[in-house]
Parts: sequence; structure tokens; C-alpha cells
Amino acid sequence: MTEDKLGSMSNAHLVQVDQNGARSYESLKLAESISKALDCSKSGEHVIFPGNLKPKAYPHYMEKTGVKTYISGSILGKLYDQVKELNVDELSSREIHCDPDLVISGAESFKEEALTYKKSYDLKIAEIQHLYSVSEVEIVTGNFWSLPKGNKQNSLKQKIMLAYENIWREFRSYFEYLGPDIADFSDREKQTQYEAKASCWYQITYGAESTRPLLEEHAQEKILSFPWIAVDYLCCTKKQKSDRLS
Repeated sequence: MTEDKLGSMSNAHLVQVDQNGARSYESLKLAESISKALDCSKSGEHVIFPGNLKPKAYPHYMEKTGVKTYISGSILGKLYDQVKELNVDELSSREIHCDPDLVISGAESFKEEALTYKKSYDLKIAEIQHLYSVSEVEIVTGNFWSLPKGNKQNSLKQKIMLAYENIWREFRSYFEYLGPDIADFSDREKQTQYEAKASCWYQITYGAESTRPLLEEHAQEKILSFPWIAVDYLCCTKKQKSDRLS
């Protein structure tokens, strides 16, 4: 089965779930067909797309063009409408607050190098923003709404995602480097150092002292994704603070 046909079946399943619920006969029948289609290369079974289950109209949140659509009242439709009302570009940096749970001792020792890395990171993200006219949110999440529709959209998505993957890998390597003596650290010492370093990266991005972007004149918006390169350690810190309060 081709990927196009499998994609059509998946779209049809989403429509049936939207209209009749996930446990309806139509939804379960399509789910079964999709499961068989995914396994057809091994089983050799030929799967037929049930013609009577092909959608006659699609919910508006699927953003289908050239076909009949309807306004969906499902939870997905409502969430889609609420998100569409948001304008990411209108979110002000004044609305960004520093989470005190992510501020820990020992972070100050990493500040000088962190500021250097932040400056470089901002520049690289701003370059992608300028080159493709996309927001930081789009770059980091891989969900794009600013790119022009058309045959080149997927190609542009892949280029941006690859560019950000390379940036992420570069700065993750900077984050993980603790100096030439890292081999002498115990696991607990490494964990403590990484948590402090992640906190520093977070504070220079969100903290009251350094809320202004270092390269603000080059960026379309404030760059906030820098510390989330170390999201695993920020989550550890947050969990520890939450556990102490529980």
C-alpha cells in the first residue's frame, strides 16, 4: 500500500472519529484497516480502502482545500479555533516570568560562558527567522503556519528542521561540556553541575537581570528557547522542588 493511500485512510479515520466518535463502527473499521495496511509488507495481505467510509466532507481544523468542509464542534475543533485566535507575535516579553523553582545555587559560576553561548544561539535562531520569515516557536516545534502554501512547503520545513537540529546538537554539546576534569566527577557531582548550568541558562533568558535579548536588534522577537536545550535537567530541578513541597 502506498503512503498516499495510507494517509487517505488516516484522514478518513480522523473524520469518522470527529463525526461519530472513536468507538463507532466506522472508526473501528478504519482503524482495523489501517492496522492491516501498516503490516501488509510482512503479511502480504492486500488491504482495500472501504469506499463507503471515504469522507464526503472534512472538519475545518484539517485545513483541507478543494474539498467540502464543515465547522466541527468537537474538542479538536474547539481547540483549533482557540489556537487560531492567538497571535504569537503579540505575546510581549513583559508577560514572561522567571520560575523561582528553577533558580538554584551554583548557577552563577556558569554565567560568563552562558552569556557567550546565548549570544551565539540568538544570532543563529534570528538568522533562520530572517531567512524563512518564521517565528521561534515554529523553528523549535517544527509546526509551521507562516510558510507559503505550495509544493516547496515541505522542502522548506525539512531545511528549517535540519538547521535547528544542527543548532540544538551544537549547543547541547556546549552544555554537556564541564571542562577537562569531567572524568573525575562522580555521577552525583555531574548531576549537580548540570542542574546548576541549566539553571544559569534559564536565568539569563528569563531572569529579571537579563530579560533583554543580547541581540535584540537582530531578532524579530525575544529568543526564549535557549535554556530548553537542557530541558531534562530543568525538569529534574522542578521535580525536586515539587517533591519537597508535597
